[in-house]
Amino acid sequence: MVTATCGVGTTDCTTNIDVTDAATSWYIRSIGTWKPNLGFMVKEQTEGSGYLEAMYYRGNNATASNRPKLTITYEVPGFAINFDPALGANYSPSTMLAGTTTHLPITVTNSGSYDFDTTNYQLAYWWGDGAGNQVSSGFQALTSAINAGTTSGTISLAVTPPAAPGQYTSTST
Repeated sequence: MVTATCGVGTTDCTTNIDVTDAATSWYIRSIGTWKPNLGFMVKEQTEGSGYLEAMYYRGNNATASNRPKLTITYEVPGFAINFDPALGANYSPSTMLAGTTTHLPITVTNSGSYDFDTTNYQLAYWWGDGAGNQVSSGFQALTSAINAGTTSGTISLAVTPPAAPGQYTSTST
């Protein structure tokens, strides 16, 4: 979104360009919607039709308030994954059958500042061996959005441990 504010009787204007949606799409990519990051181009809508061009002050302008300014707000999502509280504070599944899917009742707390929607976010897990190497992994779509500052209802996360029996560590994201 572009907004321009000009003083009365002057050609000095302040132009604000909100690039939040474009920058967000560069960060949250999926195979089906991926597009290359080609940067930005500022261009008049009627360029080449006899209209005057827009000129911008340089970054070394003597008046600091006239210099172009880019403000970047970077937000990292905050989350926690826990077992359903109804299972007790110390619940942890201790045994699973190798290669057999188990459904774990979990809740997801979104402590970030934006919503986890069902299009761009999913639950994922991976199994690691004693050396920290990934042995297997899986993912599952969110069944509903998790709004910022809220905790989901109980989600049945389908987890399949490695097919070979052994001791593994599981990590969820």
